[in-house]
Amino acid sequence: MTSSATKMSRQGAIWGSFIGNALAMPVHWYYNPDDIKQGYNGWLSGYVAPNQRHPTSILSISAAGSAGRSTFKGQSEKPVIGSVILHDKLKYWQSNDRTVHYHQGMAPGDNTLNSRLAAQTARLLSEADPSKSEDDLVTDVMTRYVEFMTTPGSHNDTYAESADREFFRDWQLAGSPKSPKDIMEFVEKRIKRLNSNKLDHNIDCIGALVTSTPVILHYAGHTEDVAAKNAVRIVRATHCSKSLDPYVELYARSLHAVVNGAKLKDVAESALSSNLLGGASILKRAEKFAKEAAGYTAGSEDRLRVYQDAISTFGMACYIDGSLPSMFFLAREFHDDFEGGVLTNANCGGENAHRGAILGSLLGAESGRAGRQIPQRFIDGLHSSKEDILAVLDNWNSNI
Repeated sequence: MTSSATKMSRQGAIWGSFIGNALAMPVHWYYNPDDIKQGYNGWLSGYVAPNQRHPTSILSISAAGSAGRSTFKGQSEKPVIGSVILHDKLKYWQSNDRTVHYHQGMAPGDNTLNSRLAAQTARLLSEADPSKSEDDLVTDVMTRYVEFMTTPGSHNDTYAESADREFFRDWQLAGSPKSPKDIMEFVEKRIKRLNSNKLDHNIDCIGALVTSTPVILHYAGHTEDVAAKNAVRIVRATHCSKSLDPYVELYARSLHAVVNGAKLKDVAESALSSNLLGGASILKRAEKFAKEAAGYTAGSEDRLRVYQDAISTFGMACYIDGSLPSMFFLAREFHDDFEGGVLTNANCGGENAHRGAILGSLLGAESGRAGRQIPQRFIDGLHSSKEDILAVLDNWNSNI
C-alpha cells in the first residue's frame, strides 16, 4: 500500500471517529429505538442537539464519586463530579428528575467527553517530537488527561464514565498529583494495585476504546504489534482492567490493518469469527441478519428494523462483550457505505455514541483506503472537535 493511500485512510479514520460519535450523541443510551423516531420527529439523518429530556436516563442515580450507580439515597462517597471534574454539572447528577439527558445543553456536531479526550490525545501525539520514546508519550498523554479533565470549561459534556470517576476519586485521595513524574507514579501504582482486584463491571465498556484510536493512528506506520501494544497500554492507564486488553488489541489490530490496506469486510468477518467474540456462530448470526436485511430496500425503515434487532441481539449496552460484536456487525454490513453505517448506528440506539466512534474510525479508514469521500456535510457540521482534527491533519501533513 502506498504512503498516499495510508495517508487517506488515516485521515478518513480520524474524521470518521468524531463523526460517528457526534451523530449518535443526542440519542446516546436510547434503549427503545422508537423513542428516537418519536423524540426527533423521524430517524436521525444528520447532526442535531439533544433534547432536554431523555426517556431512559439513569444519570441522576449514577454514582458521582465512583463507578456505577449510587449506593442508596443519602449515603454515598464524596462526589468528584462538580469538585474535581465536570465542575458545573453536579446539579444534573443530583437532580430528582429521572429524565436528565447525559449530554445536557450540547450543540449539533458536538462530541462526548470520551471523544473530546481522544481529540486531545490525537493533537498531542501529532505535535510530539518523533524521537520521543513510547514511555514519554504515555506520560504526556496521561498528563494532558489530568489537565483537561480537571480544568473548568475545558469541555461542555455532562457525563463522565465510571472509569473516569474512579480514576479521579483515587487521584484525589493520592493528593491530586499534577507533575508528569508524579502523575505517572500514581498511574503505575494504581495499575499494580487494581490488577489483583475485582473491578466494577462498568469498567469493561466500549467507551474505553475511544481514546485508543489516536494511539493506533499514531503508530500506523509501525508494526501491528507496536500499535496494539501501545493501544492496550493507554487504556490500561485509565481503566486498569486486564480483561479489557484482548478487546483493545482486537480493535487496534483491526484498525491498523485497514489503514494499511486490508479490506474492512474481511477484517470485520475475521473479528466476528474470533474466539474472543464467540467464534464462527457469531459470524453465521451476522450473515443471517445481513441476508434478512437484504430483503428490504436500502435505507428503508424495514431494513433499519432488522439492524435494530441485530444490535439488540448482539448487545446494545456498553459492556464490551456485546458492544464489540454489534460494532463489527455494522462494520461488515456497511463496509462500503460510510453514511449508511454511521446513521444506522445512531438510529439503533443503546451505547451508540462510543460504538459510533469506533465504527466511524473503521468505516472512515475503509473509505480512505478505497478512495471514497466522506460526505462533506458531516465534516462541515462537526463542532467541538473540528479545530483539533484540522490541527492534527496539518501536523500529519507536515510530518510526511
